[in-house]
Formats: sequence, structure tokens, C-alpha cells
Amino acid sequence: MTLAEPAHRVLRVFGPPGVGKTRLIHEAVRRLGEQTRVRYCNDLDVNRRLVQARWLRDAGAIWLILDELRTSDIEQIEPLFRLHADSAARLILIGTSDDGARHDPPLAFALDRLDEDATRRIIAHEFAELGVLEPSPERVAAILHLSENYPWYTVLLARAYAEQPDAIEARDDDAIRWSAGARRVLAGNESEWRSTVEWDREAELRAKCLLVAMMTRDLELDWDDLWEYHGEALAYAIDEVDSWREVAKREKVCRDRQILRQSGASTRRRYVSPNNLARIILNRFFTDPDLGPKLRRYTPEFRGPLLRSPNRSGPASRHQPRAWRVGGARSTRFRGPS
Repeated sequence: MTLAEPAHRVLRVFGPPGVGKTRLIHEAVRRLGEQTRVRYCNDLDVNRRLVQARWLRDAGAIWLILDELRTSDIEQIEPLFRLHADSAARLILIGTSDDGARHDPPLAFALDRLDEDATRRIIAHEFAELGVLEPSPERVAAILHLSENYPWYTVLLARAYAEQPDAIEARDDDAIRWSAGARRVLAGNESEWRSTVEWDREAELRAKCLLVAMMTRDLELDWDDLWEYHGEALAYAIDEVDSWREVAKREKVCRDRQILRQSGASTRRRYVSPNNLARIILNRFFTDPDLGPKLRRYTPEFRGPLLRSPNRSGPASRHQPRAWRVGGARSTRFRGPS
């Protein structure tokens, strides 16, 4: 494995947003053992300072993982790391650009959708971690189909199915991709919940949380401020007028599952990862005969982000009209569905 080879002091991982680069690297480093010391940062300004800091000289065999990097950042950071870091220290650089990286495949590799063999290895590893040493070929084939070879989606799906022996449907339609795939990626295994109804509802709430993140990804607002400024419109748009707070509260668990990401510590823009999860959620809600029209009616200003690619960043909109204030008087702009 490339990560475990001492000769490789600097590794670079690149690929489009939303494929699971960051989470997969964290998983790979975790497997190196509890003794591995790791520092992770996704702030561009801090990234530059870290490789010049005095602590780096004394940090010894540390793993430094720097995320959200551009090619120009890497060109500055790598020489400084080699100059200041201990010879046992390791640097992993994560970004979307691959300029100048492809010429050195052992030290720089693309992480997009994996090939089938790599995806099978991920499935086998996750099953083995949970005590399933010989999963059936049908189960592996179904996970391969549902995951579409997205690495982090594969990990979450394999973990859910390793503990659930039920047969997996893998037809190529949106309903199955939701029920057999995305629902488990969102809310884990059905056995973790008291009932199927509770499990379904939890997956729905988390999916709507991610839908809101996709709708508002051009806004550089804290999550609480987002609901303060736009909460009433969003509540009507996602058909959660009485339980929008439950949707808002799912932000933390979505972050913990690494399916809701933030593009750098210095920006408040959020995006959904992996990309196929974002697409499945959009297909489920935006085309829903009841919910789709509500999205268009109550939040027309957010329709544009939904029609663009799920993880594309657009211009920031810092100065938005205040739609309502949580706990205060409701705006008269939104009267509810007719």
C-alpha cells in the first residue's frame, strides 16, 4: 500500500469534489494503527503556515494532511515541508486539481470513481472488519452496482449490509437506488432503529438536510444563520413546516458521517459527498410531484443551484433578505401551500 511505504514522504490525492477523497484518506491513515499521529487542516492560510512552523521541526513522525489545495498551494507547500519536517514525517496533499501530478503515479493518484477491483477490495475489507469473511457474490455484486464505484459510498453501504443479511435489490431505477442504497448510506442499518418507520423518517430528515445544503450552497452563512434568514421559505419548500428544526438538527450527524462537507475552514459553503448521493437525493425530491412544485414556489432563488451540478461552487451571496427570525414573528412573504 502506498501510504505504508516509508520512501513516499509526500503523497498527492486529487479528484473532483464529492467523490470521498478526504474521508478515504482518513480511513487509510486510521488503518495504520493507533500509534500514528495525524494533524489535519483544510484552511488555505493555515496550511501554508503549518509547513513553516517551528513545531513541524520537532513533530517527528507526524502525518500532516492538508486539504482543499490548489496547484499553486502545492508548489509552495511541498518544498517547505521537505525543508523543515523530520525525515520520518509524512505529507498528504488533497485537492481537485491534477496539474503536474500525473507524471509521478506512485506519489500522486487520482481518486474519482474506482475501478471494479478496487471497489471489491473496499467491500471485502469492510465486511471483514465486521466479521463477514466470505460475503456472497450476489451481495458484493449488488453493492458494486449501487455504489457506482464511489469509494466513500461503497464504504458506508458495505458497513450497512455487512450487518444485515437480507437480500439486496439492485435494479437500475431511482426507487431502488434510494431504498436499497441511499437510505442506508444516510441512516445506516435498519436494525439500529426501533422500527422501519423510524428508520425511514430518519433517512428522510437527513436527506432533506442535505437537500437544503445543496439548495443554499452559494450562501456563505453559518448553518444557524441560514435558518434564521431563510428558514420559513425552506420549511415550506421541503414540506417540513412543523418539524423544520428536526431537519436543521441533522446537520451534525450528516457531518459526522462525512456526507455533508464544508469547502475549507475559511468559507461556510457546504456540499454533499459523494456526488451520487447528491444526485439520488435530487432525483427523489426535486422531481417529487408534491415536493418539486413547492421547491419551485417557495424558494425560486435556490432553484438555480439545484439545476447545476451538485458540488459546483457559485458566487457567494452574503447579503440576502431576512425572511424570518427563529423564535420571532413570521414574515408575511410565505403563506403556506394553497
